[in-house]
Amino acid sequence: MIDHTLKDLESLSRAVENGWGLPVVSYSDSDWFAREQAAIFDRGWYYVGTVHRLKEPGDVILGHAGRIPVVVTKSRDGALHAVINVCRHRGHPVCQKDGNHRLLSCPYHGWTYELDGRLRGAPGSEAERDFDKSEFSLTSLRLEIWGPMVFVSPDPETTPLAEHFPDFREIATKRDFNLDPDADTHHRRYESTAKANWKIWYDNTLECFHCPHVHGTSFNDAYAVEQGDYECLIRDRVVSYYFPPKPQRAANQLQVTWNKHLHLFPGFFVTQQDDIMLVHQMRVIDPGTTHVIWDILAEDDADPDRVEGWCKIWEDTLVEDKIAVEAVHNNISAQTFTANRYMAAHEPVPQNINRWILEAITALDTRHAAE
Repeated sequence: MIDHTLKDLESLSRAVENGWGLPVVSYSDSDWFAREQAAIFDRGWYYVGTVHRLKEPGDVILGHAGRIPVVVTKSRDGALHAVINVCRHRGHPVCQKDGNHRLLSCPYHGWTYELDGRLRGAPGSEAERDFDKSEFSLTSLRLEIWGPMVFVSPDPETTPLAEHFPDFREIATKRDFNLDPDADTHHRRYESTAKANWKIWYDNTLECFHCPHVHGTSFNDAYAVEQGDYECLIRDRVVSYYFPPKPQRAANQLQVTWNKHLHLFPGFFVTQQDDIMLVHQMRVIDPGTTHVIWDILAEDDADPDRVEGWCKIWEDTLVEDKIAVEAVHNNISAQTFTANRYMAAHEPVPQNINRWILEAITALDTRHAAE
């Protein structure tokens, strides 16, 4: 067994290379969680929604980039903007729900903003000395589009998406993803909150060692998930799966002919298969709470009954995963053992996740030491 403090990153890295997970205290320790937030979730890129929900001028969608609340808008000139959903007056959200809006209007004290974030009106400001509206625009964030997906970064210094994940476009091409926004329409969004640490959810999301056991009548019934049936490709903070077809065993059973996944660290993945595309983003709330969104996109010519059938399979899979990870969290939070022991042949992805976590925290510590 291992017995390392969370401060000894070098020893933790050696333990991870030897098949151990991070110490169970990392799933509940508030200081460790703060380091993860600063090193991982305050950086990078986060999926917010699809371009299908931003068709008309005035359309807005809400989301989060790491821990930052975000509103993405389509302004009157057709441009897309991402701004922090926090009023510059007293910090209230300026937008409460998705939809079509003429302005962004704070309901707390009535400050109003244009859809590009510029302050339009601030009640009482005319009596204030040297009040300059141009100094109180909503804070802009970096935005990128990949296929039908909208990404936002909370870090003004982060590299562009293609540079942040140098291999992901090559892998997407290798997997032959169809990223034409006109090929699909937004069909449905699922949201769920799991009472579990994000690392437990993420380990579960990125490995299929559990699939035959946890998803017997859902994912396991529609896809070939036994070890050796599917392909797994791991690059720097990118994971890609390909699941082959599974023989149809009943006349009314859905049969997949192809299913491919692309995961970007931390917490995003897109799945494409017959009839649908599924997009997932994980949001970390606190050490014991993880929120996830799943957007289902349907091919324009897909059979509605088949689309609903796939939605049922994925919804059942989500529920099964939630039950499993919450059970794990309840046990390891009690520190019933020191650390996970991964099976290298079956669970290389969780081992890599832990490696990427430690690399990010080490890089942050190095930057701080140099300042």
